[in-house]
Amino acid sequence: MSDQANQLWATLSDFQGADLRAAAATSLDELDGVVWSDTTASGGATRWPDQLRLALVEHSTEAEHGVFIVRLGTSIGATSPAV
Repeated sequence: MSDQANQLWATLSDFQGADLRAAAATSLDELDGVVWSDTTASGGATRWPDQLRLALVEHSTEAEHGVFIVRLGTSIGATSPAV
């Protein structure tokens, strides 16, 4: 990917601190690569629709303190973020 495309993806996939509870439920497949945060992040927690929250936690890896990336095919159930 070009630098410009990488910058665009980084902008479009950063949901840190966003309140998405009212968003229409989507499939987890559509969220692969999305960046989100828990309550320990400086920008606050991303708030997800209830039906997605547990699956997102199970399929995310911590990128830095309180910041996670959805990675399909990854199940990290042992360390749950503070959501």
